[in-house]
Amino acid sequence: MVKGSVYIMKRRCGRPTCACVTGERHASTVLSWSEDGRHRIMMIPPDRVSELKERTGRYRRFRRARARLVKVQGKMLDVIDRLDDALRENP
Repeated sequence: MVKGSVYIMKRRCGRPTCACVTGERHASTVLSWSEDGRHRIMMIPPDRVSELKERTGRYRRFRRARARLVKVQGKMLDVIDRLDDALRENP
């Protein structure tokens, strides 16, 4: 699994005579992620794009499943607490 997103980034190269200054910008496939509160971007070679899309998709599915489990766990603890209150005998 890989944390992040794969997408196409279009940008200007910075050369004043390049067509990207007034026309179509250069496209690069990148992986972006957050690390220590900072946004990171890494260019991806064409032969790794499909692999990284699959791995980032797995990470997103894992995080959604984890969030659902946390929600279920919270509900379970709530039921257990209410059961504890109901079964506890008063002195």
